Amino acid sequence: MKLQASAIPTSSRPETVRRHEGFQFKAAQFSINIFLSEAEVLNQAVQKDRISRCYAIHLKSKTIRWKYFFTGSLARKKMQIVDLDANEGQTGIVFEASTQTATDSGFALISQTAIPMQYRPVQQFQLREAGMAGKVLIKRLPNASVNKIGKERGPDGQNLLVAEIYIHQ
Repeated sequence: MKLQASAIPTSSRPETVRRHEGFQFKAAQFSINIFLSEAEVLNQAVQKDRISRCYAIHLKSKTIRWKYFFTGSLARKKMQIVDLDANEGQTGIVFEASTQTATDSGFALISQTAIPMQYRPVQQFQLREAGMAGKVLIKRLPNASVNKIGKERGPDGQNLLVAEIYIHQ
């Protein structure tokens, strides 16, 4: 099946194509839009008021352990990360102290389980002082990004991928 039909004017071609004038660059007859959620797909269909075939490709997101590095005055406090999305009576995602910190005076907490990476993370974590009624130190911790991935040795000696989040306060 040909996905291109008519030639595109030279002025609107990408720079890499202009270098190879022998290449016949044509207008697309088929395009793919990637939506991040089903709600966006439905919204687009309603806005454009058109009927088209809808194909869904569900891609499994990579799960990575999250690691928070703390420096400054925060590193001297005993603290814990609380999962705000945990159901009543459950702990949710648990973070434990890590032996591998970025600096000698720093402190690090790493998740016990891997967390799915998403373009718009839905996890909500809070930093509190350790204890039953710990004082809230940071109301909402920043989420991990695929731009800051590092490696760490796990307890069994295997290499783990970790999403690194640095906090200085």
